[in-house]
Amino acid sequence: MKMQDAQILSDSPRPAAQWTTVTPSDLCAICGKGDWCGHDGDTYRCMRVADGATSHDDAGGHVHHTGERNEKPEIPATTSELAGPGDRHAVYSALLAELPLFGYHNDALKARGLSGEQMALRKYRSVKAGVSRGIFARLLEKFGTKLMQVPGFIRRDGRYGPFLTLACRDCILIPVRDEQGRIVALKYRQDKVSGKQPRYAYLSSKKNGGPGPGSPPHVPVGVAWPIPRARVTEGELKGDVATCLSPLPTIAIGGVASWRGVLSVLHALGVKTVVVAFDADAATNATVADNLCRMVAGLRKEGFVVEVETWPAEQGKGIDDLLAAGGVPTLLTSEAAIDAHLAQLPTKGSGLATISEGDSRPTIVIGTDEHRVNDESVAALSADHDLYQRAGSLVQIVADGFSGDGIERPASAPRIAAVGPATIRERLTRHARYVRLEGDAEEPEEKPAHPPDWNIKAVCGRGQWAGIRALDGITTAPVLRGDGTVLTLPGYDPATGLYLDLRGLVVEVAEHPTRDDARAAIRILEDVTADFPFERPEHGAGWLAFVLTPLARPAFNGPAPLFLVDANVRGSGKSLLCDTVGMIVTGDALPRMSNPNDDDEARKRITSLAIRGDALCLIDNIASQLGCASLDAALTATRWQDRLLGRSEMVDFPLRLVWGATGNNVILAADTSRRVQPIRLDCKIERPEERSGFRHPHLVDHVRRNRGRLLSAALTVLRAFHVAGRPSQRLPEWGSFEGWSNLIRNALVWAGQPDPAAVRQELVDRSDVQAAALRSLIDGWDEVDPTGDGVTTAKLLTVLARDAVRCEAVHTAICELTNAKPGQLPNVRQLGNKLRHIRGRVIGGRYLESHPNRNDQQVWRVTSAGSAGSECSETHSLAHESEQSCSMGVLPRGSTKQTPQSQQTPHRPIASTPTLTLALTMAQPPDREPGEEG
Repeated sequence: MKMQDAQILSDSPRPAAQWTTVTPSDLCAICGKGDWCGHDGDTYRCMRVADGATSHDDAGGHVHHTGERNEKPEIPATTSELAGPGDRHAVYSALLAELPLFGYHNDALKARGLSGEQMALRKYRSVKAGVSRGIFARLLEKFGTKLMQVPGFIRRDGRYGPFLTLACRDCILIPVRDEQGRIVALKYRQDKVSGKQPRYAYLSSKKNGGPGPGSPPHVPVGVAWPIPRARVTEGELKGDVATCLSPLPTIAIGGVASWRGVLSVLHALGVKTVVVAFDADAATNATVADNLCRMVAGLRKEGFVVEVETWPAEQGKGIDDLLAAGGVPTLLTSEAAIDAHLAQLPTKGSGLATISEGDSRPTIVIGTDEHRVNDESVAALSADHDLYQRAGSLVQIVADGFSGDGIERPASAPRIAAVGPATIRERLTRHARYVRLEGDAEEPEEKPAHPPDWNIKAVCGRGQWAGIRALDGITTAPVLRGDGTVLTLPGYDPATGLYLDLRGLVVEVAEHPTRDDARAAIRILEDVTADFPFERPEHGAGWLAFVLTPLARPAFNGPAPLFLVDANVRGSGKSLLCDTVGMIVTGDALPRMSNPNDDDEARKRITSLAIRGDALCLIDNIASQLGCASLDAALTATRWQDRLLGRSEMVDFPLRLVWGATGNNVILAADTSRRVQPIRLDCKIERPEERSGFRHPHLVDHVRRNRGRLLSAALTVLRAFHVAGRPSQRLPEWGSFEGWSNLIRNALVWAGQPDPAAVRQELVDRSDVQAAALRSLIDGWDEVDPTGDGVTTAKLLTVLARDAVRCEAVHTAICELTNAKPGQLPNVRQLGNKLRHIRGRVIGGRYLESHPNRNDQQVWRVTSAGSAGSECSETHSLAHESEQSCSMGVLPRGSTKQTPQSQQTPHRPIASTPTLTLALTMAQPPDREPGEEG
């Protein structure tokens, strides 16, 4: 009942009620019970539920009116279909938000060792007798038919039609969470039990024809996964208490027989060592002992290191009781000690037999048929959940903050690292048993053996390994897949080749968000940057694009531009603005590197980033010009080839890196400027670092606390745009970045933002030093070539050296273009190379061109762009033919066979770009100026 309706009804005069006591066949329409309450027509005197009552009588009854003015939402029919984990989490979260935690339940939890803050984090709630109808009305209004697909909601028929209730009473509700932190089930602990009635049970609708929750493992909330070592116990509340009372995170299974479901969860959470802590009654209960044996065997078979905690029963039944009393369990770590302990338990035999079956690893017999031994070794390695293949190497994921390559990473940042022969040998012995056959040929005896060296070398050198998963990269946030679905399940994702490391973060994204949802999500994100002085709204949209791009990287083909956070003055917050992106996307500051001093240094760092699978990198505090050949190649590439340092081996890695950069009034190289998305801060304060009065004075902490909510908002924008069919917003093309533009730019404009790329030309005009120098060269060309017949490079240098004052503009321009030393002109070769590089680029309607003279020398002159118009159609046709011919392996007409690039420049990285280099030399896309290289 709505509050205003309750007010209207309570103000209406009504005669004194004549209460008729409810019965089991005539239930109370408010609490659904058949005793204690009463009714008079459409008025109920409920003794249990106060919420929604219009008045109260002296005997403690709560008077409810169920007349026509009450909202009576339609109750869906019961269904056995189980809602997905996201829907269950949404419904259970909404239900728990409506319920209190009673004082005596609070005291009981406190007595078990939980603080008020820990209870609030876990969202324990109380149910007493019945739940108000108003709560169900609000849930029905919000979730509709989905409500009946969530275990625990029961439809009953009362005197005034069907009503909803919960399948529990007089209990405390305990949320059961999955590895993503979602509430996928509710367990309840009854206040009073009789006979053989269980104290704990799952909230379920199964007995009433609805769905049941199964027995999902419970992952404690508030733990920063992955954790290499974790405990497993029986009972969700025990797991929560043990997590709070010890430094070891404790995952709980619903019962001793449901341990198999925890195996995949342990893998997803990155656990390597599992500490099993079953209740102390394993020493007397054969069922518990059998399942303990089976679990130990199952964990070993899955490759986990297993340890077992034991304690005397008089110190407490569960691990939580032991810890609350200040006790310390005995820890068994060796397989021999564990097996000896299990052998003493009163098992029924089947569990102990599982342990005594011996080694479950496959046996590999060493022989001269090396191919068989190697094949069996690779098959054994395929059972290793922590081993992957990438770019022809076996790799693993580590988190050590490696910074030996000139890139500063957070200490906990995960990266991809190669696995060497020694580690492969170790992993093989963990997953296979090597033997040699000795003695009688007819009845040989198996002798344990080490993997031979030739076997290790052959396995490491294969280049590809059947059954071992291919790893494309690591992500620490959910991402949008190519099919528009959102990757939220931690661990390896076969669809994208990504490993998702969520570390306990909860991110919720609706299945069918609308444009209004996307706009509301944009407002949530914009709140982060409320204190930053963007020069124009398009620059704010550029920051939004910076956030969305790494989250949508698997969903578009081709490269993404570099996001340059530029400012007019130091202290304006450039690095902090970039770190907000890092905090949202990775949960930490962005990996950083300084601006490379030269192209060779840039190449080495890019290769290191590609090898280690970094998703983001920031070039911080640029003091000089940004841009070089290697960076330009990386910004338009999706793969990266290079020769490893100190080795002759060429490697080829995926390059899905999203670049950022910061600086004050940054100057860009000409070829870099078209690859940059500007984000400009314009602070009109002399000392911006002394500002105060911020909306979020501790912005980093604010973003870290709200990371889940911000990620949900960013992914909602992307998901909503996909659900809408990715409608084109008819934006100007951005050559080389079509895939990024079609998704990120269009999504932002569709959600009501300005086009972030609309400010690109301003950046180019402001920062393109080469364009300014070329303009000066073209404008002053008549000073060195007054007849317009053209001049050779040698003559041009002679004129400039002889008459530097009259030709000052051309002199200065050539020195800037060639980076000549102060006061010196370049030599003939340097000048010729530079002029060939910039020929054909139109500035002010004119461009520089060359042609041979009678002596077969190249002469240079300035030509109007209009005189070349007749050649455009032929050039475009030739470029189109070039692309088609190359796709068929045929060279286009007018071309010659080229020496392979790896032979021309053995130390130059080769970047695979979406556009053919040969075609680019003949015809440029519409948004490029003729002569500008790709």
